[in-house]
Amino acid sequence: MICKNMKGVSAVRAASVLASCKFSHADAIEMTKRNDPAVSKFLEKSIVAGMTTDNMPSLVAEPIVRELGEYIFSQSVPGKLISSGLNLPFGAKLQSISGKGSKWLKEAEEIPVKEGEVNESALKLCKLGAIVMLNNELIKFSTPGTNSAIRDLITSESVKEIDKKFLSSDQEVAGVSPEGVLNGADEAENFIELFKKHIANGNTLATSSLILPVENALQLTDAEFWQIELLRIPVIVSEQADRMMLIDAQKLIINVEATVITPTDEAVIKTESGAVSLFQNDATAFRAITYCGWQKLDKAVTVLAKS
Repeated sequence: MICKNMKGVSAVRAASVLASCKFSHADAIEMTKRNDPAVSKFLEKSIVAGMTTDNMPSLVAEPIVRELGEYIFSQSVPGKLISSGLNLPFGAKLQSISGKGSKWLKEAEEIPVKEGEVNESALKLCKLGAIVMLNNELIKFSTPGTNSAIRDLITSESVKEIDKKFLSSDQEVAGVSPEGVLNGADEAENFIELFKKHIANGNTLATSSLILPVENALQLTDAEFWQIELLRIPVIVSEQADRMMLIDAQKLIINVEATVITPTDEAVIKTESGAVSLFQNDATAFRAITYCGWQKLDKAVTVLAKS
């Protein structure tokens, strides 16, 4: 069993060892063969890695990059909802959920089925990129502490952007980013109405979570706190949320495939203060691409109106 604080580190180690070996796959494979065979095998496969029919690197099937993707995504709001959500593969036709229903039956009675709540689109794969730059003096040691630090920096940047998009009212940008869950969400005027409207829209409290901005979490009244406790609603506090909202995860399709890291010491990186040459600054950049996506079904989200 992998310790939580080491989860996802193997993919980072593969990238940092490759960088410390001056991008010689042969040297990196030899260095890791005895002490870290999983990383060594991954490096061997990365030499000839191509693309899949889904326009993803074939490396996304490798356990160590899937583990890193799961670790990063688990820190985000959609990642915390995924266990209650619909976990369908990318490309799956959403119309496959064509109906549902239930009823106490008498002999030979049919079960009433409501029409499906989804359209004919498919769960789309999106790519989230994050970059971390480090001095080569630090990278050449490739210690567990260094690798954990790289993983945590990549995670922090990725989660911030995932939550910012997920908790927004942005429309989908085709081929780039998914729709924010607040796009088209029903609004409620107060705390009590938030719950009433959420239930009236066909949502289930058992699979719903309350998302709170930090400020709201600090200003909950005693009555609101005990009402949340009584209803046993999971609470997720997010720095990226700007309003209180209820999300029924059972009406979300969420998936994460993997996070693939590519190191380089030759690029010129554009920063807020200008272009930075990695070669001139004796630095290496780790580019991490997380393959993930989500789709909102029906009226899954109810949000408190802005005052």
